[in-house]
Amino acid sequence: MLDYILKVYGYGYDIEAIAYDTDKTVNEVLDILRMFKNENSKSGRSYSERLQAIIIGRFKSGVTTFTIEKELNIGKGVIKRFLTKQGIDVPKCKTGRKTPDAFMVIDYNDFQVCPSCGSTNVNDLSDYWGFDEEAGYVKDNDRNNPHSYCMACGAEWYLDGTEVKQVLFHELDFETENQPQL
Repeated sequence: MLDYILKVYGYGYDIEAIAYDTDKTVNEVLDILRMFKNENSKSGRSYSERLQAIIIGRFKSGVTTFTIEKELNIGKGVIKRFLTKQGIDVPKCKTGRKTPDAFMVIDYNDFQVCPSCGSTNVNDLSDYWGFDEEAGYVKDNDRNNPHSYCMACGAEWYLDGTEVKQVLFHELDFETENQPQL
């Protein structure tokens, strides 16, 4: 069973899928993986050949370093440093949040009515909140652009310079945003 879990984990399978295939809970699978990691590392600094191959395989399958670190309970940045030492190029940001494909320019300027479904059940997200050491969270009036979210259909649109852009959620990488707390 351990060999199967390690094999499919290295192939990039979701933890939920591995749990389903092995009739275990997500937490049981994570415990098995973390125990294997602990048994195959020396004081968290060096990893066995097998563990290295699994981590490299998982990353090359498209799983982010952030996700691997959370799954294996490894400190922040450790996987990225390890992969870089192995000669593997790790992009600075793998979330895809700022890719041009994640937004669409629309010819629309009403922030009270949804451009997708026409609903007026819209939340105003225009207020930008900054953090002040003494006062805590405060409104930043210098950054107050129209920005709305439709409660009916989930559409989000905002003013970016002179263009109104709509967020294309299907183009975003939800891997790091919607991960269960591990």
